[in-house]
Amino acid sequence: MVKMILIHALKILYVIQSASADSIKIQDEKTALEFVVDHDETYKILWNVFYKSAWEYYTNITTENEEKMNRISKNLAGFDKEATRFAQMFEIQKFRNTTLRRQLTQIIERSGPYATNDSELVQKLKRSQSDIQQTYREAYFCLPRMNCLHQEGLEQIMRNSRDSGELLTVWEGWRHATGRDIRKQFTNLTTYLNKAVQYNGHTDVADWWGKQYEMLYFKNEIARLFQELQPLYHEIHAYVRKRLLMLHGRYLFSRSGHIPAHLLGSLEGGNIHRIYNLLEPYPKAPKVNITKIMIEQNFNISLLYRLAEDFYVSLGLDPLTEEFWERSMFVRPTDRQVLCQPSAWDFGDGEDYRCSVSNDGHYTGLKN
Repeated sequence: MVKMILIHALKILYVIQSASADSIKIQDEKTALEFVVDHDETYKILWNVFYKSAWEYYTNITTENEEKMNRISKNLAGFDKEATRFAQMFEIQKFRNTTLRRQLTQIIERSGPYATNDSELVQKLKRSQSDIQQTYREAYFCLPRMNCLHQEGLEQIMRNSRDSGELLTVWEGWRHATGRDIRKQFTNLTTYLNKAVQYNGHTDVADWWGKQYEMLYFKNEIARLFQELQPLYHEIHAYVRKRLLMLHGRYLFSRSGHIPAHLLGSLEGGNIHRIYNLLEPYPKAPKVNITKIMIEQNFNISLLYRLAEDFYVSLGLDPLTEEFWERSMFVRPTDRQVLCQPSAWDFGDGEDYRCSVSNDGHYTGLKN
């Protein structure tokens, strides 16, 4: 595999160096197309190697696996950086092939903050990202007369408790456990990101993100859509506030119209679907308890995901491979630390797809 990567990388270097003269922009579309083809073949291999290392880390969080992932990530970032430099040698806007123009532009934009020549800045950027993940992973809060709980355990309380005092205690406790470190780490991360993307001519990260949508008036369109949805949002907000006020009492709600965030069912305060049973418009209407039915039918994790697969196959999509079922993580292991957030993984080779999700086999797992 390493030999293949070296061969492709050398081919890219040869194509560019043989066609360029000093810093003159290259206008030959054939040369550009050869570069794009060789770039894609190499990137597919590098991406696969990186994603495998990331999978090893997130499903078995150790210092050794983290160092391995960061080392491979550094190699991928180095390739992105060189690919960006090469792509910038072409006179992209003069090419007639619109697809080729977009491909070259995407190569340049993909590297984002890692295109900068400032290696020290890149290291600071990666360290900040790692620090944030570590803070959330290791943070815990000890409730009175209860065990100390990490994020997952605290989320269970936010989802299920109806005691506003307990919810506020958990909400504030989690912020005391994470807030001081996260505020500094996130501020540093934002500073480093904004500085790094300027290498590719962007004013800041928001400018870089917006340009990826390839819409000239992207911000204006987002503002228009927000204005269109705002009346509906106001109605939903008012309804949720009224129902929670009836449950917890008026004394918790100020006249400003705001909703206390600790009452919304999660540590983030934005997932009101977790308290849907408190907000249901017609609670007396007949309903189906999906979880109860699944338990009665002896659903296990494998059957749960087979059911999801059947749904997508019925829409005309291909069934999942046997490797998917063998390599995915459906149940949280008890012998090691893992990151247990629902996520789908594409390893870039057109064959290896996996998911990482830990649940108890109930309806929330079915939705994930």
